[in-house]
Amino acid sequence: MKYLFLLVFVIELSCSYKEQSYISIEQKKSDYPISLALDNDTIKYMDIPLTFLMNKTSSKKVVLSSCTYLCASDYTLAPHAWDFNAALFFNVNGKVVRTSDIEGLREMNKQQREVIVYIRYKCFTPDFQKIVKSRIKLSQKDGIVKIGSVQELKNNNKELIENLLQHDSICFSFDYKDDINEYRVGYVYMPVSVK
Repeated sequence: MKYLFLLVFVIELSCSYKEQSYISIEQKKSDYPISLALDNDTIKYMDIPLTFLMNKTSSKKVVLSSCTYLCASDYTLAPHAWDFNAALFFNVNGKVVRTSDIEGLREMNKQQREVIVYIRYKCFTPDFQKIVKSRIKLSQKDGIVKIGSVQELKNNNKELIENLLQHDSICFSFDYKDDINEYRVGYVYMPVSVK
């Protein structure tokens, strides 16, 4: 067991070193609206936008290839495992754009860029359903409802948003060229903060 822990530590250390050699990422406040999907007064899912600033720190090519998410909230019934439930968008001149809408958008440059990751939470516990309905006035029973941003929920319902995001993590995957011009795949794991 000791050797397994040591191996994991060495791998994480080498990944964090590589992270510094080709990409810089930081989470920032998210002012984009959270969406609830309602069906007969039941919350089917919630899309939460998290915002990150990214730029490459290498002169070589770096491309954001994917994003995975670990939901660890006690408010969900789904197993707590890494999942592909994250959708990537970029802020392009103040407009939120899908990564598939503009060719080459995923290629990083040295200028900081805002990446918005929409996380889809679903399979909520009955307790969470009650908490949301008691703290947030929902104007309808069916359809999509915007309930404000992470920042607004932090100001008005801090416990709700913190307990939902608490202990969650995100992983960004990058294709990049190393110092000898070989293609590599790198992973950057980060804990999620309520910003």
